Amino acid sequence: MNLDDPWKPASYSPGHTLFGSKHDFAWYFEGASDVKVTNVEEVLAWLLRCDYASDEELFHESDFWQHPTTFEATRSGDCEDHALWAWRKLSELGLRADFYVGNVRSEDGSLSGREHAWVVFEREGESFILEAAVKTRERMVQPLADVREKYVPTASVSESFQTTSYCGYFVILAADLNGG
Repeated sequence: MNLDDPWKPASYSPGHTLFGSKHDFAWYFEGASDVKVTNVEEVLAWLLRCDYASDEELFHESDFWQHPTTFEATRSGDCEDHALWAWRKLSELGLRADFYVGNVRSEDGSLSGREHAWVVFEREGESFILEAAVKTRERMVQPLADVREKYVPTASVSESFQTTSYCGYFVILAADLNGG
C-alpha cells in the first residue's frame, strides 16, 4: 500500500464507532438548533465566542462527543464538539461539508499523537479546512491545498452521512509501530 498520500481513500467504509462516536451521524443533525446563521462568516463568529475545554474537564470522561445543541448550550468543548457543530451548520447552509478525524503533523513533520477533528467544506469551487476550535479567524479557515500535507485523515463523513476511510489510518499505525 502506498502511504505517500494519507488522503487517498481506502476501501473500507467505517461505521461511527471507528470515529469514536457512540451515535450514528444522523443523530448529530436531530433537534432544532437555537443558533441561526446565514453564511460561513457567522459560523466563524459564533465559534470564536466558544471555549475550548477537554472532555475530562467538562464531563470527567476521556472522550465524550456532545450533540450540537448541547454544545450550543455549553459553548464549550473539544475539537470534535466544535467540528461537529460547524459540520452541521455548514451543511445546513447547503455547502458540501465533511467531518474528519485523524491526526495533525507538527512543524517538524511528526504526528501529534492525539486524535483530532476538523471539517472540510467547499465554497465557490474551492475546498477549505475549517479548524473550528482554533480561536483566531486567520487560522480557522485555510485553503485545503495550502495545508493538506499537515493533516493525516483516518476517516470522514459527508453531509449525507456517507463514511470514507483513508490511507492516513495506515500512516498513523505505521508511526505508532515505529515509536512515533
